[in-house]
Amino acid sequence: MAGESAAQAIFFIASVIIASVIVIALYGVTGSVSGALVVRNSHLADQMRGDIEIINDPGASTQPGLYVLNTGKTEFDNSTDSIAVLVNGVYQTIITSNIENDDGDLQWEPSEVVNLTFSGVDLSGKSIKVIVANGVLDTEQL
Repeated sequence: MAGESAAQAIFFIASVIIASVIVIALYGVTGSVSGALVVRNSHLADQMRGDIEIINDPGASTQPGLYVLNTGKTEFDNSTDSIAVLVNGVYQTIITSNIENDDGDLQWEPSEVVNLTFSGVDLSGKSIKVIVANGVLDTEQL
């Protein structure tokens, strides 16, 4: 009988040790997953607050360039490095990116319009997609 209780005690201690190892391993995985979810939620919230819209038809307009309105609730960087333009799926290099109705702070804020100009690109009759740095985009079939 004494040997039986010693064997049960050994099995109990071994099961407690194994359970502790499993809990420690799962705690590390859970912590990294929750951190990734916090970052993703922050990024998605930025995308949901931001929105842009192409507001002109470059082929029908006498004004050069592509005009994009910030219709969201967040500001964007208007540098040529943080805005991507695809014409019929091909990346185009932006020559200039000027805020038309800037209030003097040089940030592309809500209700401000950016004029994007290109070199040697005919935009009429094309599919144009404008993408800003946080993934907000607008597509226009001209």
